[in-house]
Amino acid sequence: MELAWHTYFSNWIFLWFLIFKSGLVQLSPYPAYLIITPGISVYIIINIIESLTKKQRLKNHKIVVVWIILLIIIDILPFFFLKKEIHINSIIFTIILAGFFYVSLLKQNININTHYSKINFELISRLPSIIFFLKEIVDLNHFQKVSLSLRT
Repeated sequence: MELAWHTYFSNWIFLWFLIFKSGLVQLSPYPAYLIITPGISVYIIINIIESLTKKQRLKNHKIVVVWIILLIIIDILPFFFLKKEIHINSIIFTIILAGFFYVSLLKQNININTHYSKINFELISRLPSIIFFLKEIVDLNHFQKVSLSLRT
């Protein structure tokens, strides 16, 4: 299970959202959030229903709650802070960004289909602690690998 922030497209869009809101770029991530927000909302609802109906034994509820909060902050809330405007340049940029994201997954030998289908409440709840979970998301080891590869 790969949890690092850079292996999820919505995190890339969230960075774009922060840069857009800071005024550094004019292209709005609104078109991307039109797809991400409903998708993540359905994903959360499906996971809640599965957890309740299958009576999955979640080992650590706190990690699941933290994960849901992160999903809401990164994938849902930004949608409500953007003007409802769709411009062709934003759509083109979203497509280009998705291309870069896909190539980055290929370079890391991550299969996009299995990567997204593996994560669920039950799996997340098996992680040892919230701190471990957050460290996995930040993935400091990745930055060290990139730094070392840039030096050679």
